[in-house]
Amino acid sequence: MSSAISLTFKQALASGVLLAAACAAPSALAGNPAIVVDGSSGEWSRVLTLANQGTQAQSASTMKALVAGGKLNILIEGQQLDTKYNLYLNKDGLPATGAWSSSNAEFLLTGDTGFNNLHSSTGAGWSWSAPIANSGVQVAANRYAIEIAIPLATLGVTGTVPKLRIGFQSLSPTWAATAQLPVNGSYAELTTPFAIGKGLIIPAYFSITAPYTPPGAQPVPDPWNILKEGAIQVRNSSNPNYKDFFVVVNSGSNGPFTASADWATAATRWDPIRANGGRVFGYVHTCVSVEQPDHTFLTGPAFRSLDTMKAEITAWVNGYPQLDGIWLDEYNPRFEIATTTDTRPTFPNGLALAPTNRNFVNANGDFIYTEVEPAGGYYDQLVSWIRKTYPQLRIIGNAGGDLYSNQHYYAGLVDILVSFEQTLEYARAPSWQKPSVEWSKLDIFQAGDPRDNALGRASIIHSNTTDLRTALDQPLLHGYTHVYTTNLALDSQLVGGWGTGPWGNMPPYLWSEIDYLVNR
Repeated sequence: MSSAISLTFKQALASGVLLAAACAAPSALAGNPAIVVDGSSGEWSRVLTLANQGTQAQSASTMKALVAGGKLNILIEGQQLDTKYNLYLNKDGLPATGAWSSSNAEFLLTGDTGFNNLHSSTGAGWSWSAPIANSGVQVAANRYAIEIAIPLATLGVTGTVPKLRIGFQSLSPTWAATAQLPVNGSYAELTTPFAIGKGLIIPAYFSITAPYTPPGAQPVPDPWNILKEGAIQVRNSSNPNYKDFFVVVNSGSNGPFTASADWATAATRWDPIRANGGRVFGYVHTCVSVEQPDHTFLTGPAFRSLDTMKAEITAWVNGYPQLDGIWLDEYNPRFEIATTTDTRPTFPNGLALAPTNRNFVNANGDFIYTEVEPAGGYYDQLVSWIRKTYPQLRIIGNAGGDLYSNQHYYAGLVDILVSFEQTLEYARAPSWQKPSVEWSKLDIFQAGDPRDNALGRASIIHSNTTDLRTALDQPLLHGYTHVYTTNLALDSQLVGGWGTGPWGNMPPYLWSEIDYLVNR
């Protein structure tokens, strides 16, 4: 089997960063779970429930939906579903036409043995067109599940997918309603977050105010303007493969602002990035403390409370309503189970925040290397709350390499997993002790298992003053979808004290970094 090869050469930068030539075989874009309309719900495990009937035993009980593959995909689960049904679709939320409670539908899909017909509304009330010919609708139904796929083009939806509202009625043989989802006869709203492809993820941990310039010194470039220009550079590139420009903003005290004036100022810094195609992610951290300088960890409770996390995420959304996503820093599932020095589970945050499946514990109480199911644990509860409360937000989990060999299913909780955060020299070392993130051993992740399959994986490399291209090429060659590298180091101190560390300013070679990536 052969694959396309691109060979590129660029001149070395004056800053001393070597741009070595490299051969790069492009890898496939990450995407949503592949939905097959066959009446089986196995591939829907990561899709959140839109509506739940509760304990109704003989009719529709659960509704899920997902926009993927240019289609609106819907799953209804329950019992005795192989009878009649009505599915109502509202694509604009306006009560101008159609039926179904106070929010009227533009489309109606009717199902019965032998047919599934899609109709469009022709006026207020119960007034529908003849079945739409060549609608492209697919349906697979049995007693326990109905799977439906409707082309977005048939619904007149192009470009960015709007909020879609879905209502379902399970009907008796005489067309009497036996159940409906949601139970109050309104709509379940599907808010589709933006698509994830490939590109850059840039931690921007610096002030929203103008950078400080000491007396007599040369003005310091404004990093927010650099990021805006970077977004324009990506937007205007002709390569469709690297269009993601994600900026993680951490300009407060490791979380959202508390003063309204700060939010107003922040909007003037972040809006230009978004206006030019970039996406803005708000920073929150999940642990009280993580790895110490001597590489030991705190014992005892390690996670910040779920109530605290919910309050901070809510503050992000309220303070900056245009927010595109949340960055969960210190994404370290081990603390659901024990500290890193323990050989036996201790559940430091209590059983209420620990996984409910304990198959990773053997008969004498020691760890074994079976996979840990996240269900019921701290991160499962937190991510599920975000998905339900703010479905428009994408989620990045920054494990930074602290994902252990039996915790790979935690990748599937988030949209993008940062599984490498270190130096280039560390990445090159052959004696890594963390094979789950080593470039040469990425096959330890089971790409076909949705529990272990984030839509993207990210590598962020700091302290890089020698080889820009390897820091981008090698992660991409080994399955990563998002990359970033900077010359700044962990102990760097920036002018004026307004930012520290590798993420406290922009690397001087950012333009070349973007140029090389978008022209691979």
